[in-house]
Amino acid sequence: MRVVHVIAALVALAPSACNGISSPPGKGAGANSAAPSRSEADTVTYYYYICEDGSTIAARYPTPDTARILHEERSIDLNLARSASGARYVGEGWQWWTKGMIEGTLTSLAANEEVASASGLACAARQEGQDP
Repeated sequence: MRVVHVIAALVALAPSACNGISSPPGKGAGANSAAPSRSEADTVTYYYYICEDGSTIAARYPTPDTARILHEERSIDLNLARSASGARYVGEGWQWWTKGMIEGTLTSLAANEEVASASGLACAARQEGQDP
């Protein structure tokens, strides 16, 4: 019974953590769209980042060890990887490295790379009221 109370307390606190926004990206859903399904959108918190090239990344963290990012109509599933600082996720040829949910860098991994050598696309967390 105590586990249920702890889980309920964590769920209640989750939407307020790190300026997460409990709605999906505003792009239309198509066959190849990265937009989440309606039922997923009702229960998932997204964290939005505005990147130096003007694009937007929506990130969600389904478990402590996984991330899914939506960038330019592409959905990328990632797994937590070892890092000296911040949280680093890799998968599908990409690396998403965040620092305190305030900034993140999306980088393509070269063949046989475990840690990206390129500088990547720098992004900053969107502030409340800031347009994407």
